[in-house]
Amino acid sequence: MNKKELRNMKLLEATDELIKLAKEDVPVRDKRYYTEQLIYQRGLYLRAEVEKNILQVAFYLAEYLSMDCRKPVYTLYVDKKNDVFKGYDYRTKKWSESMLDKTIFSKWLYQENSYMKEADTALIQKYLESEYDDALYALYVYQREQRHRRLGMKYEKILTSWDQCMDRLPKSSERLAEMAEKSWNYPEFYLLSLQPQERSDRIL
Repeated sequence: MNKKELRNMKLLEATDELIKLAKEDVPVRDKRYYTEQLIYQRGLYLRAEVEKNILQVAFYLAEYLSMDCRKPVYTLYVDKKNDVFKGYDYRTKKWSESMLDKTIFSKWLYQENSYMKEADTALIQKYLESEYDDALYALYVYQREQRHRRLGMKYEKILTSWDQCMDRLPKSSERLAEMAEKSWNYPEFYLLSLQPQERSDRIL
């Protein structure tokens, strides 16, 4: 995804409904563990839209919405066709490729108390072809599976390269034994002398 194109996409501002709900979401002071913090009933609100085949999900925090701040704190962009995602943090003004469990939204992944309209939830489920009812968790599952696919492609390229090197090795067992002796000082000779599955196990 091109960052310039993403910047030119429509900014998903909070609706009047989200502002109203956030103002009704009165926080409660929690003094557990020798600290004091404000706990919201929901705390996190989301909107979703698809533009130019890219899913755009806006994240809003109740503390900002309650002060009539309509701008999201974070926007996640997903291009399912090209299997990529990217986020933009409006507080730090930086792009990010972090998964949701590595952001401030991680605590909502398993609480299921964030708010999103049913139509937006259905949009995310349809776009991601997800079976999860919780749209936020569905986004996280997509990110996790995307990372696994990317990692698999990375190691597949490495192993393919090594297999090509193996084809260039001498067929003579004596010559291979000589190269194996060098593996004490040159680890790459040791890796090349292994079978493909053994090399994969060494890497992982």
